[in-house]
Parts: sequence; C-alpha cells; structure tokens
Amino acid sequence: MFKQISSPLELEYFTYTNLHEYHARCSVLKKKGKEHEMSAMSSNHPASQFLSLWQSGACDSDAHSRLDTILSQCPLSGRVIHGRVGVQGFGSLLSADRWKRLSWVFGPEALHQFLRKSSREICILLGFGEEWLDAKLARGVEFEVAVFPSASVAAKLANWEGVQQLLEHHYKKVWTTKISIHWKQIVNTAFEDIEKMAGYKMLTVNLVGRYDHDTGESNDERYISLQRLCEFKL
Repeated sequence: MFKQISSPLELEYFTYTNLHEYHARCSVLKKKGKEHEMSAMSSNHPASQFLSLWQSGACDSDAHSRLDTILSQCPLSGRVIHGRVGVQGFGSLLSADRWKRLSWVFGPEALHQFLRKSSREICILLGFGEEWLDAKLARGVEFEVAVFPSASVAAKLANWEGVQQLLEHHYKKVWTTKISIHWKQIVNTAFEDIEKMAGYKMLTVNLVGRYDHDTGESNDERYISLQRLCEFKL
C-alpha cells in the first residue's frame, strides 16, 4: 500500500544523514503482491507529483512532458528499501541494516523508465534479481520506495571511479591495507571469473542473510563482512 508522509525521515546515504527536505515514502511490494495505493499529502511537492504520475499508469508523451516539468522544478532521487515492519531502521534509513555505510540510490534519469511499470518491474529494472526478490518476498520482507530531492545526498556515479572514491573515504583502513593493492585486478576481472576464483556463487551466500543486523555478520563463513575482511591475513 502506498502511504505518503509529511514529516522528515532520517535517511542513510554513505553516512547517516538527516534530510530536512520533505520527501515521499511508500510501500511498493508485499508478500502477497498487492498493488500500490496512494493517499496524497503535500501534493504540490515534486516527489508527490511524481508518485501520483507513476500511480496513474500514464506513459504517453504528455506524461513524459509532465515528468520533465517536475524534475526541472526539483531533480529527484530515491531508493527501494526492503525490510520488515517493526524492525529498527526499516522506514527510517535508506537501508534497514544499520551496519551499512553506503546505499545505492537511483537518480532523476531513472524516473522516466518507471512510468507504466509495476512495482516488481521497477525492482527488476533497478537490478534486484528475480531469484533474490522472490526469496525475500517468501520470507515476508516488504519493499518501500523513498523519493527525495537529489540535492539532499552527495551521491557518486556507480562506476569504478565512483566506487573507488567511496571506498577511499568510507573504508579507509581496508582500502589501504586490503583492497587497493588488488584494485586493478578487480576492475579488470569479469564477475563470473571472480566467482570461479572464489569457488562459490555469491548470490547463494548472500541469500543466507545476516544473523547480526548491527555488524552484518552471516552464518555462512564464506561471506566477507567488514570484520572478517579486517581479520583476514594476506
């Protein structure tokens, strides 16, 4: 069910950042696959206008023109968040896992592609694998989208250069001692080849989940948490 809020939320982006600008948050996917609904509040805000436009299902030239006008008033970014209602962090941070220092977000250029797409189609478009998505839904995990002014976050482009800048700034210790010496190889190696070197499918390990939501530790010893990376001897 879509629900809009008028009070600011504390959202996480790289570090825990308080966003004082109004933003919209709404549920988009539940276990039973319920379609979205929306009750409008502060309907003049660009985030609300975008959500109303998406909810309408329009995708003609007029809809794209309206979206261009919305984004010219206020470029919008956002993130699809997943978690369980009642769990600390879900609905108040860009990631329900408090141990995460970084969160992926989409920029204003993505919003045109959302028009006429269902909640599930948007998740797939953003890179949520169907196997991963179905596994989360089967466990009762719910998905929300937060839409906010792009200027509220200091985002980096999701390319290798941007990733390097974030690692250098937010993971200084492991970048210097563990990652930087292998960086050129990482950048130039296909993901499939990295999995072959590791000897396992990383999605399988990721789907095991985390038993500690404060540290991000997993029951699967193959999962490389920040703590395990720090303890690893080269």
